[in-house]
Amino acid sequence: MMAARGIKNVKIEYSTDGQAWIGLAAPENIVYGETADTDYPFQLAKASGENGIPATNLNTADHQPVEFHGITARYVRLTPKDSWGSENYWGLSEVVFTKQGGEEAVSAEDVEVKTTKGQLPELPAFADVTCASGSQGKKAVVWDSYDTSLCDQEGQFTVTGKIFGTEVEIRCTVTVKRPDIVNKKALLNHKKVTSVVIGKYVTAIGSSAFSGCAKLTKVTIGASVKKIGKKAFYGCKKLKSITIRTKSLTKKSVGSKAFGSISTKAVIRVPKGKAKAYTVCLRAKGVGRNVKIK
Repeated sequence: MMAARGIKNVKIEYSTDGQAWIGLAAPENIVYGETADTDYPFQLAKASGENGIPATNLNTADHQPVEFHGITARYVRLTPKDSWGSENYWGLSEVVFTKQGGEEAVSAEDVEVKTTKGQLPELPAFADVTCASGSQGKKAVVWDSYDTSLCDQEGQFTVTGKIFGTEVEIRCTVTVKRPDIVNKKALLNHKKVTSVVIGKYVTAIGSSAFSGCAKLTKVTIGASVKKIGKKAFYGCKKLKSITIRTKSLTKKSVGSKAFGSISTKAVIRVPKGKAKAYTVCLRAKGVGRNVKIK
């Protein structure tokens, strides 16, 4: 989860021809969470690690959107001055332009999304709605905040929200499934993890997934793993115990330096009958001569 990131103070300009640009006027009587820059008068909300706040919303108590107040524009240009956080993480996750007016939604169709254990779901920015005349269309959704720890366990939970600018409620059913892969850089340079068990349903470990975990001492790799990315466990200098239960690893399916620079006192236990083949494979992928493979 990447929080406290993104564009902070930004200047917004618009144009009808892409040549002449006009600065969008600063919002009146607005109170930001921090002091804004007069030359970059729009202060965007920092990333919260949740999906309930669209990227262009302002850093105000109610996270109100940027208003264009009926201005005609073909192009919109954003020029940021700085970013949230101690490092320069620039960019917007999403920009949505919403046309005001028109028929008002009277109902919305509930939605469903899926995610994997430990990952936040991608809640849809728009939903199918029915208007007072009976016509149907799509309108933007503002999702409520929810307990993100619900994503750490398999099952289902519901996120509520409202159609933008209305009181029409909508629900999203989130289904959390067990992961079939460990994402690349999942725990890159993690400072606290001491042991890792790759479950029996995981089929792949991404590149640099656990690289540089300073306190990692024990790893168990499940029987369904067929691929290990490059530098997956590289630089885990305290890693002394590795149990490999899968029989599917080959030189082609294990990335370069996957086990490079682990403890020289490490012991790697492999499935019965695979010691010879795995010794050749793992030595080629960074396992030192002093490491025992049995």
